[in-house]
Amino acid sequence: MTGVAVFAEETSVKRMEVMRELAPRAIRLAAVVTKVATSPRILGPIQESGGKLGFMVEIIILDDPPDLDRELSLEVLSRFDGFVFPPDVVLAAH
Repeated sequence: MTGVAVFAEETSVKRMEVMRELAPRAIRLAAVVTKVATSPRILGPIQESGGKLGFMVEIIILDDPPDLDRELSLEVLSRFDGFVFPPDVVLAAH
């Protein structure tokens, strides 16, 4: 293998469309990423397609994936109707 293709934009848009189908009344969504996945190429399609589908998308950036349970406390979870996890190599490793 000489390279790897990542279709982050296409899969992120599809995630948002599936979220709309699964939760038609959802409004507030959180996209959970680490610092390595904060590029506009990854987050842009989520925010753009989310807006078109009627979502208010907030980005939650995790500093340390092992602290996921602390970062996503019940207080944080209660603020959102749903969560999306865009492609993120650091989160995938945990």
